[in-house]
Amino acid sequence: MPDDSLAKLSPDQLNTLEDDLTLFFTTLSPADQDFFAANFNAHDLPAALSRKRELLERSKKSRERAARIKAETDAKAAEVAAQTTDDDLLAAAAAALGIGLGAAGAAISGNTAFYRGVRPSDLVDPLRAEFNSAQTVAAAGGPPEALTVTIFLLGQFDRVAAMTVNLTVKDDGTEVKVNDLSTRGVLAVVRAGGAKLLNVAGQGLRLLSGHLSPGEAIDAAGRTLASSADLAEAVANLQLKERAWKVIRQTAEAIEAAYQDRLKQEREAQAQLEAAWDRYYNCPTCGVAFGAGDATCRVCGAARPDKPLTPDPRQK
Repeated sequence: MPDDSLAKLSPDQLNTLEDDLTLFFTTLSPADQDFFAANFNAHDLPAALSRKRELLERSKKSRERAARIKAETDAKAAEVAAQTTDDDLLAAAAAALGIGLGAAGAAISGNTAFYRGVRPSDLVDPLRAEFNSAQTVAAAGGPPEALTVTIFLLGQFDRVAAMTVNLTVKDDGTEVKVNDLSTRGVLAVVRAGGAKLLNVAGQGLRLLSGHLSPGEAIDAAGRTLASSADLAEAVANLQLKERAWKVIRQTAEAIEAAYQDRLKQEREAQAQLEAAWDRYYNCPTCGVAFGAGDATCRVCGAARPDKPLTPDPRQK
């Protein structure tokens, strides 16, 4: 215990303090020691120090509680991030690339198709089945009429958005747009993600993580891109666009064919119904119109056909 700390107290003040309060006094800052020594007599000093200690302990408990709550919150956030919703994945991808989901869709050119009878949700599961693997993962989000499927490249420590498939309701079908995000380069991802560096490795890529500042990471990324391949090459190596379009076409064309067949059947059924009503309205033998109460044709005597059970679609 430093002698100069206790030397600030008079003998009377020092004699009134229990050992625990004497020790507590030595732990105070010099300014607090001077304050208590100068402003409290021997009678009041023990109570004042006890109160000071109580306040400090309460403050310490509050800080510990705040730290514990923060730790629990961070742990919960990490758990939620590990089980993040598809919408969160898409938002993260858009943030990492410096674009919004709408901008991602607007950036597409020359990679569009339209399929009648297809709903956006019809294409989500097939894309997931194709890309949920050790190298890639597909995540979908957005409103039912405008879904976005993001294809992520999986690294050792993180995931990087490489491609989006925008599925938008239009007329009686879905417009499909495939956007290759690799053209935006790796540097944007590094700037957003800090110490993360992409390195293409044959059939896939792995993400290297080190104790780099954002500036060092960007420089390292530049060197890596100069010496090997970038995200675009990884996309090409894994044939993401080709695989996406193959799945989309196989699924959408089958649905569209079934839709067209159903439309054809519906048109044929309606034509048959209209023909049945025509025969009811007009004699099928000579074509003369039946009167309201006629059971036979007034010209040729042919029996009037039964009235169809289904209403005439032309009368709606």
